[in-house]
Order: sequence, then C-alpha cells, then structure tokens
Amino acid sequence: MSRRSFLAWSGIVGAGAALSGCAPKAEKEPSQQSGIIGAEPFAYDKAVWGGCHVNCGSRCPLKLYVKDGTVVRVGNDNEGADDFGPGEIYQMRSCVRGRTNRQRIYNATRIQKPLKRVEGTKRGEGKYEEISWEDAIREIGDIMKGIKEEYGNDAFYIQYGTGQIGGTVAKSWHPDSTMFARMMNCWGGYLRQYCDYSTGQIDRELSLFNGDSYSNNEVTDLVNSKNIVLFGNNPANTR
Repeated sequence: MSRRSFLAWSGIVGAGAALSGCAPKAEKEPSQQSGIIGAEPFAYDKAVWGGCHVNCGSRCPLKLYVKDGTVVRVGNDNEGADDFGPGEIYQMRSCVRGRTNRQRIYNATRIQKPLKRVEGTKRGEGKYEEISWEDAIREIGDIMKGIKEEYGNDAFYIQYGTGQIGGTVAKSWHPDSTMFARMMNCWGGYLRQYCDYSTGQIDRELSLFNGDSYSNNEVTDLVNSKNIVLFGNNPANTR
C-alpha cells in the first residue's frame, strides 16, 4: 500500500476529512544545477544528506542542497517508492521545524563569538560587547574556581533542555555525554537534573494504554488499524 493510498483510506484527520488532503505532496527532484521545491526555483552545486538534531529525538533525514559551500535549501526524503505498510520502506519526511535548520545556521542573530555584558549595565538591558576567546575562557575559569572554593561542586548545574539533541558542547540528551560534563567530572563532578522535562509524562500515561511506557507496534502497522487516536501528533505532516 502506498502512503497516498493509506492516507486516503484512513480518513483520520478532521470530521470525515481524509488524510490525503492534508498529506504533503512529494517534492520535485531538482535537476543537476537547479531545482524547484515549493514555488521558488533555486540553483545548487550538490545535494548531501544530513540529520535533524532538534529536540524531539526523531533524527529525521534532511536533504541539503548546497551552493558555494552554503546550504541554500533544506528538502525532505523524496527517494524510493514510498510504500507504507509492514515491512515496506517509506520516505522519512521531516517536519517544518526540521526544515528550518538553515535559518538556525545562518540567522543574523546567531551568537558566534563570546559576548560580555557591558560594564555598568544591568542584567536584562541586552547590552553586550565582544571579547576574545582567550579572555572569555580566563574570566569564566576564574569565576568557576571561586564558586568551587566557596560552595563546592554541587553549585555547578548543567542545563538539560537546550533545544538541540545533538551537539558538541550542549545538548539535551544526554547532557552527561557532552565534553563540558566530562571536564566537570574530571574536576570533581556537578549537579545533574532529575528525571526528564518531557518524557516524565510518558512514563506514567502511556502505561495506562500500552501496559508500559514505550513498547508498541511500529508506525507501519497503522494500515491494520480500525480506529486511530492521536495525541498531539499528525503523521500526515511529520512522516
């Protein structure tokens, strides 16, 4: 069964509206030097595969179109037959949030250098000045040494929930695997978070439906269902 056939058959979105009306249409594959995704044409040198690292944890594939070393467009998985059913290979399409990764990379407000609050200004005024990496490391190190001497390692807390599930310095899952956490472990330890800011609900609520928190059928088994109930999820847009 194709995805389009399944969506048309299921009719689970809206009051009698078929999912096929909500499903994203397959993108047109760009030619060698130019392409069209949506309504806007664009030129590119090559298409490469990447992975989405936002905080949902799905890690959907992203098709990145690159021109002169710059990502000019983020596309979806649009290869293969896209057959939807048990044992079939279907396209893993990313959601809108995942396809905005290009804006995260090239946003004009992205901080790329150390910033220090301008001396004499108050917190919240938003007045900062650039400093060198050497100065930033030295000042942060001096502050951390003072905190450790006065309060001990329990005063250091690594924030969980950065919005980025994968990263070199900071990431949501799991913050213990970052290089900063490794440094703190070598320096006496730090304070961890308790439980989880989002899946804590899953641990309690899903067990009432499934018997436990995470064991369930694969998504392709939807074609065998007579009744589908979705909580905050629309596979027509995200799969």
